[in-house]
Amino acid sequence: MLRPWMLILTASLLVAVGGSVPADGPVATSEMFGPEAPRGLSVQADPRAKETLYRPAYDTWTLYDLRIYPILRRAEDGTRSLLLYVSTQGDRRIGMKSLDLEIDGSALTVALKHSDVKADTSGCRIMENVLLEGHDELIRRLAVAREASVSVVGVRSTHRYRLSEEEIANFAQIVALYGAESLPEPEKSKASPEAGSEKKGLTNPRLIRSTRVNPEFPVMARDKMARGKVTLHAVVREDGSADVVDVLKSSARYCGFEQAAIDALRRWRYEPGRQDGRPVDMYFTIDFDFIWR
Repeated sequence: MLRPWMLILTASLLVAVGGSVPADGPVATSEMFGPEAPRGLSVQADPRAKETLYRPAYDTWTLYDLRIYPILRRAEDGTRSLLLYVSTQGDRRIGMKSLDLEIDGSALTVALKHSDVKADTSGCRIMENVLLEGHDELIRRLAVAREASVSVVGVRSTHRYRLSEEEIANFAQIVALYGAESLPEPEKSKASPEAGSEKKGLTNPRLIRSTRVNPEFPVMARDKMARGKVTLHAVVREDGSADVVDVLKSSARYCGFEQAAIDALRRWRYEPGRQDGRPVDMYFTIDFDFIWR
């Protein structure tokens, strides 16, 4: 049986003493928000557009069939508006024409212009998405819905999806945020000192070789892609376990390379890094090269 060849390179290693790692968590339901973003909420500032976007926190590398959620946009002058984001992934392009929604037994249709639909055909799956303005009432209805479904009507086919409780809760979270007196600010990146000989009392983590496993080459990429490269931002915990903070780069999206690298890395174990003899969390970047042959 053919197996993937993989090259792993550690580009850099960082230490954060007493720091915390961003993580997705439960959806916040409180209408009072402090200066820090609730867990499960992504806050991104766009200096060029002079706005800040608030949306549910999703892993950007996860494969899915449908993703639908609201976005709160705050302009530089403090003005707030709601946007609706809908995205599909599949083996073929749908050619999105409209969205047929059913909310607690009531039906409505959102017609889409050809210019509304953006498509990404660079990966193993085709992604189509729309970002819509002026649908505040629809967003608010979904925020209080008991059950809801959406049918994506395309040129070639129609695909129907039922919204989960978590997806409906995401609408409730963003609507609550829209009406909050104050909004959380984007998290400022905290620079961590570089681990190395210049850092006195610092010992880098060491991989326990017997725990290192190679990632599986994604099935969907075998016939469509000869190779892929993924760069992860990862952390070695105080107990020696490894976890992923984010995917920094991926040469081929929607192929499963990211998840394969993450699944393998999480099985690795390390002798933890230490600061003055005390175990500490240490951050690093790591590259996974996939070649199928």
